[in-house]
Amino acid sequence: MRALEARLRGRGTEKEEDIQKRLARAKVELEFADSQTNDKIIVNDNVETAYWELDEFVFELA
Repeated sequence: MRALEARLRGRGTEKEEDIQKRLARAKVELEFADSQTNDKIIVNDNVETAYWELDEFVFELA
C-alpha cells in the first residue's frame, strides 16, 4: 500500500480525494486476494516472469 501511495503522490496528477478513493479500492482488492478465493495470484512486477507464471499455471490445468 505504501508503494502505491508513493507512486500516486509522486505523479502529482491526482487530487487528494482521488488518491484516497484509489487507496481504499486497493485495500478492498487486497483483502479479497487474501480471502483464499483465488487459485493463483500473479504479481505483475516483472512482465516476463508474470507471463511465464501465467503460462505455466494455465497449461497445468489443461
